Amino acid sequence: MFVVSSKWIFLNNKKLEKDKSLLIDGSVIKDIIDTKSVKKLYTNIIEINYPNHILMPSFAESYVDMNDCLNKADIDRKISKFLENGITKLQVVSKDYSQILKHDVDNNLDMSYIITFNGDNCNQIKIKEMINIIDFYKSDPTKRFSINLENVLQFENNIIEKLSSIAHEINTSIHIQGDDLSKTKDISKIKKIVSFWDSINLLDNCYLHGFFNKNEDWLSCVNKKNIKLMINYIDINSPESIKKLLSFMQNKYTCILISNKNGQYSFYELINLINSVNPQSFNSISSKIFDCVTLNTSDIFLKSNNSDCIKKGLYASFNVFDYTINKFIINDDTPNLGDLDNRSLCNVWSAGKQIIL
Repeated sequence: MFVVSSKWIFLNNKKLEKDKSLLIDGSVIKDIIDTKSVKKLYTNIIEINYPNHILMPSFAESYVDMNDCLNKADIDRKISKFLENGITKLQVVSKDYSQILKHDVDNNLDMSYIITFNGDNCNQIKIKEMINIIDFYKSDPTKRFSINLENVLQFENNIIEKLSSIAHEINTSIHIQGDDLSKTKDISKIKKIVSFWDSINLLDNCYLHGFFNKNEDWLSCVNKKNIKLMINYIDINSPESIKKLLSFMQNKYTCILISNKNGQYSFYELINLINSVNPQSFNSISSKIFDCVTLNTSDIFLKSNNSDCIKKGLYASFNVFDYTINKFIINDDTPNLGDLDNRSLCNVWSAGKQIIL
């Protein structure tokens, strides 16, 4: 066992706690105790101390396009960039997903894979190919799959019903791309389609893309408890879009922030933008924002990791930020989480192990 101590720890994805320490046994947080009590309770134990730092939960990138990766070196470079931003959970989509599947993944990186079907050309042969891939890797606990549906209105009913059935049978999630949905404006037709989707359980715990700036009529017809909204960072670029994001959260939509085809990871820019728009209320809403890249993403990745927040009994996965990078002195006031950025990220831990960046 060993102890990791820090000035501040963001516990349970709720609030910053001051002068707390994590007692880590193997890969698991065995206990959370006051730092001043460590020496009294535990003798002859290794203590790793971060005196002017903030411990945050590890971040997740829940939908990133890997189609620009032409070879193993490209994949390595892209993954390294995410690790440098404190991301140890990565869900990837690629037309050549066989290349991604064969990629050797670091043991401390939790990666999941998306298999895409297009309504314009999906058939039984393509479904059979997916089943064969999933069967091939079923004995590998590190492989977790999701199904991605493009041009969803073009699927034949029997095909989309089969895909929904397979997803529930193997306990995998479904992503629905909303690009072509905006072409349908007739509310009665929308309700009819959504009713069919409900009858085949297509929308149970699914992930909806392209619903932030459009498809309001579709969104009003689905049960928000059954869906998660995948929101691209690039769409949140103004005070109005920030207010819209916060309104989704206040209305209890489960939101997940994603990069998709973006050339860079934009979470740090986003929290600084939100902080500049709402400086007085940022800390009060910060837990909901951080949920979008931590807790809300947990179903996408392996359940056994259980590392989506810093909590007793969960895996010890966290990011360490040096608060003095942005602030010359840390005082007794609670730090503003909106000041975090990847320049101040000094360490990344995953499952009780430090990742060398």
